[in-house]
Amino acid sequence: RNTTHDTMSEFTTVLIMPDVVRRGLVSDVVGRFERRGFAVIGLKMLNVTRSVAESRYAGQPDAATRAAALVEGPCVCVVVYGASAVSTALAMAGDSLAPLTCAPGTIRGDLGSGSSSCVVEPAADADGARADATRWFGASELTEPVLHKSIKLVDKIAHWVSENGTRPFISFEYFPPKTADGVAKLRQTLALMAQQRPLFLDFTWGAGGSTSELTIELCADAYAAHDIEVNMHLTCTNQAPALCGEALAEAKRKGIRNIVALRGDPPKGQEK
Repeated sequence: RNTTHDTMSEFTTVLIMPDVVRRGLVSDVVGRFERRGFAVIGLKMLNVTRSVAESRYAGQPDAATRAAALVEGPCVCVVVYGASAVSTALAMAGDSLAPLTCAPGTIRGDLGSGSSSCVVEPAADADGARADATRWFGASELTEPVLHKSIKLVDKIAHWVSENGTRPFISFEYFPPKTADGVAKLRQTLALMAQQRPLFLDFTWGAGGSTSELTIELCADAYAAHDIEVNMHLTCTNQAPALCGEALAEAKRKGIRNIVALRGDPPKGQEK
């Protein structure tokens, strides 16, 4: 079933594979989704038969290998609920089944072992999520979601101070690049710098909204892939009021809650 607390929220399923269960890392995987702000509305340990596994992966890449991995022992299916759950779970998992090519900070990149990173299998789309939920859960086994909220940075900083006193924390600020090559390099840099576990990541906003779509995209992707709070700038100088409203609506849809709204300076050569 799909609960409808708001039109932006949905559920998805994530299979935690037998290798992860054997290594005692189930709580690590589930915790990543909870820290990201998702509600866990279903969780069950399963012993999947080969016929069910083959049915689950029918028509997908490397179906035989993935089905074989699923029946090696007990696995866990978790159902999570929140904004853009399907796409976010896929980003958090990582986009490759080869551990050496999975970005650090993704679940597969961090927990993959040996020659395989088949550690989690999120549903590929909303239809797949519904099929998994129907296959392994009864309607009464899925609870009403209690959604977690993104943490305000002022509260996050206060918590750091209460736990660490005067010990400094780190954060990183990024300006969206102007070229596709620059964006690709920034994504690689984000994956590396996320390993330093900064308290938050800050993304600036081009004058007049010149980087609006990219700023929002980078914020959402970084939050999903690296489980780190993001802080989005919204610079209003030379920007149509309608664009501000659209940007705020899109940020809300993407789960971005920390926003620095400021007037900003006019572009070079302009007075206002």
